[in-house]
Amino acid sequence: MSFGFKIIAKIILLCDWSYDPVVGRFINADSVEYLDPSSVNGLNLYAYCGNNPVMYSDPSGTIAVFTILAVVLGVVAVAAIINDIYQIASGNTYGTLSDQGDVAIKGSHKVLTPWVQGVYSFYLNYFNPETKDIIKGTTGGVQGEWMAHNIGYYGLAVFDDLQTLLGENLFNSRSLMGAASPANIGGTVFDNETWIGVLMIIYNIITRPISTGIDFLIHLLTK
Repeated sequence: MSFGFKIIAKIILLCDWSYDPVVGRFINADSVEYLDPSSVNGLNLYAYCGNNPVMYSDPSGTIAVFTILAVVLGVVAVAAIINDIYQIASGNTYGTLSDQGDVAIKGSHKVLTPWVQGVYSFYLNYFNPETKDIIKGTTGGVQGEWMAHNIGYYGLAVFDDLQTLLGENLFNSRSLMGAASPANIGGTVFDNETWIGVLMIIYNIITRPISTGIDFLIHLLTK
Protein backbone atom coordinates (compact mmCIF):
# COMPACT_ATOMS: atom_id res chain seq x y z
CA MET A 1 0.00 0.00 0.00
CA SER A 2 1.47 3.36 -0.97
CA PHE A 3 0.59 6.77 0.43
CA GLY A 4 0.12 9.97 -1.44
CA PHE A 5 1.40 12.96 0.48
CA LYS A 6 1.41 16.74 0.53
CA ILE A 7 3.73 19.14 2.30
CA ILE A 8 1.98 22.10 3.95
CA ALA A 9 4.00 24.48 6.15
CA LYS A 10 6.65 21.76 6.60
CA ILE A 11 4.00 19.32 7.82
CA ILE A 12 3.75 16.13 5.74
CA LEU A 13 0.20 14.88 5.20
CA LEU A 14 0.07 11.10 4.78
CA CYS A 15 -3.60 10.40 4.07
CA ASP A 16 -5.17 10.65 7.55
CA TRP A 17 -1.88 11.27 9.38
CA SER A 18 0.07 14.52 9.78
CA TYR A 19 3.80 14.10 10.29
CA ASP A 20 6.24 16.72 11.62
CA PRO A 21 9.72 15.88 10.24
CA VAL A 22 11.38 18.38 12.60
CA VAL A 23 10.43 16.48 15.76
CA GLY A 24 10.10 13.13 14.00
CA ARG A 25 6.58 12.50 15.29
CA PHE A 26 3.02 12.27 14.04
CA ILE A 27 0.97 15.11 15.46
CA ASN A 28 -2.44 13.48 15.32
CA ALA A 29 -3.38 10.29 17.12
CA ASP A 30 -4.80 7.03 15.76
CA SER A 31 -8.24 5.85 16.82
CA VAL A 32 -8.60 4.76 20.46
CA GLU A 33 -9.65 1.33 19.21
CA TYR A 34 -5.95 0.63 18.63
CA LEU A 35 -5.05 1.04 22.33
CA ASP A 36 -3.21 -2.04 23.60
CA PRO A 37 -1.94 -1.76 27.21
CA SER A 38 -0.25 -5.18 26.97
CA SER A 39 2.28 -4.19 24.29
CA VAL A 40 5.22 -1.80 24.10
CA ASN A 41 3.98 1.63 22.98
CA GLY A 42 0.46 0.17 23.02
CA LEU A 43 -0.83 3.34 24.68
CA ASN A 44 0.98 5.65 22.27
CA LEU A 45 -1.50 6.43 19.51
CA TYR A 46 1.04 8.69 17.80
CA ALA A 47 3.53 5.92 17.06
CA TYR A 48 2.31 4.90 13.61
CA CYS A 49 4.86 2.54 11.99
CA GLY A 50 7.11 2.98 15.01
CA ASN A 51 7.42 6.65 14.03
CA ASN A 52 9.29 5.58 10.90
CA PRO A 53 6.85 5.52 7.96
CA VAL A 54 9.69 5.99 5.48
CA MET A 55 11.29 2.61 6.28
CA TYR A 56 8.25 0.61 7.46
CA SER A 57 4.84 -0.19 6.01
CA ASP A 58 1.61 -0.69 7.95
CA PRO A 59 -1.28 -1.40 5.55
CA SER A 60 -3.72 -2.28 8.36
CA GLY A 61 -2.73 0.62 10.61
CA THR A 62 -2.12 -1.74 13.55
CA ILE A 63 1.29 -3.35 13.11
CA ALA A 64 4.31 -2.55 10.95
CA VAL A 65 5.27 -5.11 8.30
CA PHE A 66 8.84 -4.94 9.63
CA THR A 67 7.57 -6.26 12.97
CA ILE A 68 5.87 -9.19 11.29
CA LEU A 69 9.04 -10.05 9.37
CA ALA A 70 11.11 -9.79 12.54
CA VAL A 71 8.79 -12.20 14.36
CA VAL A 72 8.87 -14.68 11.45
CA LEU A 73 12.67 -14.55 11.22
CA GLY A 74 12.91 -14.95 15.00
CA VAL A 75 10.72 -18.06 14.93
CA VAL A 76 12.77 -19.54 12.06
CA ALA A 77 16.04 -18.85 13.90
CA VAL A 78 14.79 -20.46 17.13
CA ALA A 79 13.53 -23.51 15.21
CA ALA A 80 16.92 -23.83 13.46
CA ILE A 81 18.79 -23.63 16.78
CA ILE A 82 16.53 -26.28 18.34
CA ASN A 83 17.10 -28.54 15.33
CA ASP A 84 20.89 -28.06 15.52
CA ILE A 85 20.95 -28.88 19.24
CA TYR A 86 18.87 -31.98 18.54
CA GLN A 87 21.27 -33.11 15.78
CA ILE A 88 24.21 -32.96 18.19
CA ALA A 89 22.37 -34.37 21.22
CA SER A 90 21.03 -37.31 19.21
CA GLY A 91 24.46 -38.15 17.80
CA ASN A 92 23.64 -37.30 14.20
CA THR A 93 26.45 -34.72 14.29
CA TYR A 94 29.56 -35.44 16.35
CA GLY A 95 33.30 -34.84 16.42
CA THR A 96 35.76 -37.71 16.38
CA LEU A 97 39.16 -38.75 15.03
CA SER A 98 39.35 -39.67 11.36
CA ASP A 99 41.43 -42.46 9.84
CA GLN A 100 44.03 -39.82 8.92
CA GLY A 101 44.40 -38.75 12.55
CA ASP A 102 42.72 -35.37 12.18
CA VAL A 103 39.36 -34.22 13.55
CA ALA A 104 36.22 -35.12 11.59
CA ILE A 105 32.80 -33.66 12.38
CA LYS A 106 30.48 -36.35 11.09
CA GLY A 107 27.15 -35.09 9.71
CA SER A 108 28.43 -31.51 9.92
CA HIS A 109 26.01 -30.37 7.20
CA LYS A 110 23.06 -31.02 9.52
CA VAL A 111 24.05 -28.13 11.83
CA LEU A 112 23.55 -24.74 10.17
CA THR A 113 23.38 -21.95 12.74
CA PRO A 114 26.68 -20.21 13.55
CA TRP A 115 25.81 -20.02 17.26
CA VAL A 116 25.52 -23.79 17.72
CA GLN A 117 28.53 -24.37 15.45
CA GLY A 118 30.57 -21.94 17.56
CA VAL A 119 29.64 -23.55 20.90
CA TYR A 120 30.32 -27.08 19.64
CA SER A 121 33.60 -25.96 18.02
CA PHE A 122 34.64 -24.54 21.41
CA TYR A 123 33.80 -27.90 23.01
CA LEU A 124 35.85 -29.83 20.44
CA ASN A 125 38.78 -27.43 20.81
CA TYR A 126 39.04 -27.42 24.60
CA PHE A 127 36.95 -30.16 26.25
CA ASN A 128 36.42 -33.20 24.02
CA PRO A 129 39.11 -35.71 25.11
CA GLU A 130 39.38 -37.16 21.59
CA THR A 131 39.90 -33.89 19.75
CA LYS A 132 41.20 -31.18 22.09
CA ASP A 133 44.87 -32.17 21.67
CA ILE A 134 44.60 -32.54 17.88
CA ILE A 135 43.27 -29.10 16.95
CA LYS A 136 46.04 -26.50 16.76
CA GLY A 137 44.02 -23.37 16.19
CA THR A 138 41.23 -21.19 17.50
CA THR A 139 37.57 -22.01 17.91
CA GLY A 140 36.86 -19.47 15.17
CA GLY A 141 39.14 -21.41 12.85
CA VAL A 142 37.31 -24.67 13.54
CA GLN A 143 33.96 -23.02 12.93
CA GLY A 144 35.28 -21.36 9.77
CA GLU A 145 36.29 -24.70 8.25
CA TRP A 146 32.97 -26.18 9.32
CA MET A 147 31.03 -23.41 7.59
CA ALA A 148 33.21 -23.72 4.49
CA HIS A 149 32.40 -27.44 4.30
CA ASN A 150 28.68 -26.66 4.65
CA ILE A 151 28.84 -24.09 1.87
CA GLY A 152 30.57 -26.65 -0.34
CA TYR A 153 28.07 -29.37 0.55
CA TYR A 154 24.95 -27.32 -0.16
CA GLY A 155 26.48 -25.71 -3.23
CA LEU A 156 27.09 -29.18 -4.65
CA ALA A 157 23.54 -30.19 -3.65
CA VAL A 158 22.12 -27.31 -5.70
CA PHE A 159 24.35 -28.23 -8.64
CA ASP A 160 23.28 -31.88 -8.36
CA ASP A 161 19.62 -30.84 -8.51
CA LEU A 162 20.35 -28.72 -11.60
CA GLN A 163 22.07 -31.68 -13.27
CA THR A 164 19.02 -33.85 -12.54
CA LEU A 165 16.66 -31.16 -13.83
CA LEU A 166 18.63 -30.67 -17.05
CA GLY A 167 19.33 -34.37 -17.54
CA GLU A 168 23.07 -33.71 -17.63
CA ASN A 169 25.86 -35.37 -15.67
CA LEU A 170 28.92 -33.15 -15.87
CA PHE A 171 30.57 -34.78 -12.85
CA ASN A 172 29.69 -36.93 -9.87
CA SER A 173 28.54 -34.20 -7.51
CA ARG A 174 27.05 -36.69 -5.04
CA SER A 175 30.40 -38.29 -4.31
CA LEU A 176 31.83 -34.82 -3.63
CA MET A 177 28.87 -34.09 -1.35
CA GLY A 178 29.77 -37.23 0.60
CA ALA A 179 33.32 -35.96 0.93
CA ALA A 180 32.17 -32.51 2.06
CA SER A 181 29.63 -33.78 4.60
CA PRO A 182 32.17 -34.62 7.34
CA ALA A 183 34.08 -31.43 8.10
CA ASN A 184 37.69 -32.62 8.38
CA ILE A 185 39.28 -30.02 10.62
CA GLY A 186 42.84 -31.29 10.87
CA GLY A 187 45.40 -29.66 13.10
CA THR A 188 44.82 -26.35 11.36
CA VAL A 189 43.52 -25.20 8.00
CA PHE A 190 47.09 -24.31 7.04
CA ASP A 191 47.99 -28.03 6.98
CA ASN A 192 45.70 -28.52 3.97
CA GLU A 193 47.77 -27.78 0.86
CA THR A 194 45.12 -28.74 -1.68
CA TRP A 195 43.07 -26.22 -3.68
CA ILE A 196 40.19 -26.83 -1.26
CA GLY A 197 42.50 -25.84 1.59
CA VAL A 198 43.44 -22.64 -0.24
CA LEU A 199 39.76 -21.77 -0.69
CA MET A 200 39.15 -22.41 3.02
CA ILE A 201 42.03 -20.12 3.97
CA ILE A 202 40.62 -17.35 1.75
CA TYR A 203 37.15 -17.86 3.20
CA ASN A 204 38.50 -17.71 6.77
CA ILE A 205 40.53 -14.57 6.07
CA ILE A 206 37.41 -12.84 4.74
CA THR A 207 34.97 -13.98 7.42
CA ARG A 208 37.17 -14.15 10.55
CA PRO A 209 40.53 -12.44 9.95
CA ILE A 210 41.54 -12.24 13.65
CA SER A 211 41.15 -15.95 14.43
CA THR A 212 42.75 -16.84 11.09
CA GLY A 213 45.76 -14.67 11.90
CA ILE A 214 46.10 -16.33 15.33
CA ASP A 215 45.80 -19.76 13.72
CA PHE A 216 48.59 -18.88 11.28
CA LEU A 217 50.90 -17.84 14.13
CA ILE A 218 50.12 -21.08 15.97
CA HIS A 219 50.86 -22.97 12.77
CA LEU A 220 54.25 -21.27 12.39
CA LEU A 221 55.18 -21.91 16.03
CA THR A 222 54.21 -25.59 16.02
CA LYS A 223 55.50 -26.66 12.61
